[in-house]
Amino acid sequence: MLSWAHSYAVQYQIANIFGTDAPKLYCERDRP
Repeated sequence: MLSWAHSYAVQYQIANIFGTDAPKLYCERDRP
């Protein structure tokens, strides 16, 4: 859970920095 929370935070920061759909790509990749 902690790992997921950290990963989510990183994805959110990436989205803010690049202004892209990076979080969606990460989510699809990391989902079981």
